[in-house]
Amino acid sequence: MIASSQDSRLTPEAYLQLEADREIKHEYIDGEIYAMAGVTDTHVSIAGNIFALLLGYLRGSDYRVYISDMKVSDPAVKRQGLHAAKAFVTVGKN
Repeated sequence: MIASSQDSRLTPEAYLQLEADREIKHEYIDGEIYAMAGVTDTHVSIAGNIFALLLGYLRGSDYRVYISDMKVSDPAVKRQGLHAAKAFVTVGKN
């Protein structure tokens, strides 16, 4: 990935506001944004299959499965960022 040409670091809120109006998606890491590569048919098929498997396996549990177009952040990770996960799982009340 190539860093954007922006000189100043963005807040997560500013990044999300900018990202809402863009055709090309980016990830946010430590105040900087990085353009993401486009997707292929194979990529979308794999993500869909993973989502379907997780959804079927976790149905009826306290887990919730998500797919695409949501930004994910993990406070336990040293380099803070917002990532475009293709599929992810949360537990508990949302």
